[in-house]
Amino acid sequence: MIATRERLLQTWTVIFLLDAVPPQRLVLLKRAAWKSFAPDMYTGIGGKEEHNEGPLACALRELEEETGLADVTLNEFAHCLLDGEKSLHYYWGIAPQPALPACTEGTLEWVTTKDLLTLPIIPTTLEVLKIWQQNAFSTDMYFTVYEKSVGTQGTMSLVTVEKVIFGK
Repeated sequence: MIATRERLLQTWTVIFLLDAVPPQRLVLLKRAAWKSFAPDMYTGIGGKEEHNEGPLACALRELEEETGLADVTLNEFAHCLLDGEKSLHYYWGIAPQPALPACTEGTLEWVTTKDLLTLPIIPTTLEVLKIWQQNAFSTDMYFTVYEKSVGTQGTMSLVTVEKVIFGK
């Protein structure tokens, strides 16, 4: 008898704090140079889901662990599936103050929406941000992005978008 093993999705969350709705600026995390994955690259705040933890609980925990912020309402706006193996949940929230807290994973920076795509952003997140920007950073919509790895650069997957589905 051949045993089959269920493949479990690896799940991460990515959080963008906004200055307003619609945003003029977003908070991005510039990952520390000492990080093994994507050093000096930009992304949102967030991290890997723990056992028996849902995406929203993970996002809230990661936001508090990495920044000390605990009273931010988060709203999911996108979901990315990479190679059918990795699941990334994207959230937005309003930054509670203009001054940014210290972050344990790197440096938090305000970035204007017009300058956003000029930064070295982790490829999976870059594709999500492109779609969000094309839709005027709408906080009223939800979309799912299906991405496929097409190579690697250092520790990161280079990706291509296979399809985008709007709505839950």
